[in-house]
Amino acid sequence: MPRSLVRSRLFCLVIAWCIASWAAAQTGNPANNPDIASEQEPSLRIESNLVLVPAFVYVHNGVERIPGPEVQPCIDRDWSAFLALNANQPWLPHDCLKKDDFRLFQDGKSQQIESVDRQSWSMTVRDQPGIDQSTFHDETSDTPSGIWSSSDVNGLLLRPTNQHFYMLSYTPDSALPEQGCHRIRVEVDRPGAEVFYRNEYCAGQTPSDLLNGTKFGEKLEHELSEKGVGKIPLYVRAGVFRNRADRKQRADVVVEFPWNMLSRSWDQQRGRLYASIGILGAVYSKDGRLVTRFSDLLWPSWWPYYVQGRQQGNADVFINDSGGTGVGGALLHMILGRQEVAALPTRYETQFDLEPGEYTLRVILSDGVKAGRVEMPLTVEQKNKNTLGLGSVFLCRRYRDANVAAAESAVAKSAPQYVPLVSRGVRVIPAGSTEFGPLDNMAAYFEVYTSQSEAERASKVQAHLRIVAASDGHLVKDFPDFDLASYAQPGSPVISVAREVPIEVLPDGAYRLEVQATGSAGHSTPRQAANFAIIQ
Repeated sequence: MPRSLVRSRLFCLVIAWCIASWAAAQTGNPANNPDIASEQEPSLRIESNLVLVPAFVYVHNGVERIPGPEVQPCIDRDWSAFLALNANQPWLPHDCLKKDDFRLFQDGKSQQIESVDRQSWSMTVRDQPGIDQSTFHDETSDTPSGIWSSSDVNGLLLRPTNQHFYMLSYTPDSALPEQGCHRIRVEVDRPGAEVFYRNEYCAGQTPSDLLNGTKFGEKLEHELSEKGVGKIPLYVRAGVFRNRADRKQRADVVVEFPWNMLSRSWDQQRGRLYASIGILGAVYSKDGRLVTRFSDLLWPSWWPYYVQGRQQGNADVFINDSGGTGVGGALLHMILGRQEVAALPTRYETQFDLEPGEYTLRVILSDGVKAGRVEMPLTVEQKNKNTLGLGSVFLCRRYRDANVAAAESAVAKSAPQYVPLVSRGVRVIPAGSTEFGPLDNMAAYFEVYTSQSEAERASKVQAHLRIVAASDGHLVKDFPDFDLASYAQPGSPVISVAREVPIEVLPDGAYRLEVQATGSAGHSTPRQAANFAIIQ
């Protein structure tokens, strides 16, 4: 193709932190802080006796919030190290604050902090090795299996100095609430520092359903049942892959949407980008029964980026709302726009397990003002371990080194239950929108499931790809069969395949990529397909 584990107790509970309700709370009395989170920002139900509290730490320089002088050198070293890496090396940032620097209170009573762990709020990701290495995008994970992603941008003007937070953990000395909430306050021992943190934990939510029971969630539930696609275009793809041992199978849902159609606003004096972006998905059985659901909120509703420009000598220049310090309003507008591209998501992906059956998937995404809706069928076939099988086909634009991705995700504690799609050391990212330009690269990902005997003779398992016209099914391009031996893992009945599909010679139009596998005994699977379009 051209292009810590923490200690066992906390690791088992990290799936429960799933950020949902954030409050901007100044060190001291939060009641006097105008930045307290709005009512629509949800709270979090903690499903164990260990409460995890994420917190940002900044100082205010009169224009915007920036990392403090004790922390900035540590961040600078991390950023310099990041720029020196190539796409085959993981970025492993350091902790810049320690446990003794924080104080935590529940309902006004001091609590003993058990651990402080630096984690990525927004992970800067370099994909497609061989392309300009200064181009990357951000990924943010709030739930065990959900990942928000931004568009690819040139990151040299978007120095990510505050793309991390600190996860504080403590065991409360009072019972978790059956109903209602406990209030939390966090302070940090740094002169002039401000802390932005989740200010409560409540009954009502689960780690993978952050909006359940919240006002924002109830609004999405109501809008999900409405007719029409809404005002935000959504491009949704859903695929099904076998779990290794469970009867249930893993559904992978990808949602893409234009970031520039999301409602947002800037507070330039504070250096904040405001937006509130939530998603809700629900799966229904044939008789209309709700089988499972997921929801997520891109937190917090504001982004505490500091806005910076460049002058001669490469010195940082902070910009106020009038475009001062010698930087014109046009440059300010450009920089704010680039910050929006980097911060606002354009994609969401999540995974969940389903029993075999026929379902309807409904998805709604909202920015608090307008929404987009999609409804589509989702079929989970009964698997047979004794016969050759074929999973769904995903089309992909992005991919990256799988070892680098795993190392960075482990350090960031990002989506710990998410199962990446990996083939021969390459992690591919399925596309929601399958409209490709004639010069785009397109790769197909699919999984072939063999019996144990066929897994041992994977060299005799072959795959066949072809492209047909979506309108009438006539053959457009037939590719030679290829062996799957180089894709197989010794002893594993699952063969994961990611393969480039040439599309540069295809004229504009709608197409379907069809995949079929044939086993050593001559048995062939039914074809699986993925639709796509070529658009100039």
